[in-house]
Amino acid sequence: MQAMAAMGLRAVRGAAREVARAFDRPDLTELEGDSTFTNVERDAEREIRASLSQTYPEHGFGPEATAEFTWWIKAIDGSENFARNLPHFALVLVCMQKGQAQHAIIVDPMRNEEFVASRGSGCRMNGAQLMRVNKDARLRNAIIALCSFRPGLTRALEEAGSDTRQTGSAALDLAYVASGRLDAAVLAGADASAVAAGSLLVAEAGGLVSDFDGGTANAAWGNAVAGARGVFRELLPLARKSYG
Repeated sequence: MQAMAAMGLRAVRGAAREVARAFDRPDLTELEGDSTFTNVERDAEREIRASLSQTYPEHGFGPEATAEFTWWIKAIDGSENFARNLPHFALVLVCMQKGQAQHAIIVDPMRNEEFVASRGSGCRMNGAQLMRVNKDARLRNAIIALCSFRPGLTRALEEAGSDTRQTGSAALDLAYVASGRLDAAVLAGADASAVAAGSLLVAEAGGLVSDFDGGTANAAWGNAVAGARGVFRELLPLARKSYG
């Protein structure tokens, strides 16, 4: 594992332990405005920032930072699940250099699963298992994650023989595509950190990722189509028709 990815994983691990401990404490959950946030989420982000700042004081944080290396953090991707006591969410960290993801870390604290990728160095789960997409997948019999319900797309996928899932965590959707648990994912308006990190995982696992027009996925927009090559090529036109 590359040094920067290792330091990032260490930072996320510490926060993940605290998130897991807090999961069964509804008193820590509060609502602000129209979205669900938690004290736990804020504390986890602060812990990750503090750990990385000690090691890399010259690095920046968030998409607006101007440093050469910037870290994007989504402390709980799937915060609605967390707030409702559904154990399906992840901590996300991605290191960006000049707008390109270099290292990606997605940690599921409830299943003790760590997905890590570095550009050009592959993608691993829990340090040892090299992940690969399901290269034999096609739309027929595929399991595809959707982050939102689109009647036209859902109907087209059902007619093609696919099954769909809405899990509430874009980061885990993409991590599962990279590991072959899911065959593909279509994301729209997802968290930028989740898309940036998950896209690197999928690419390093041998999959394809693009926006709805077939270009480079734009994390800032949160839109992406991801999957193994065969199913990706069949899925992209359907996603383009639905979201284009």
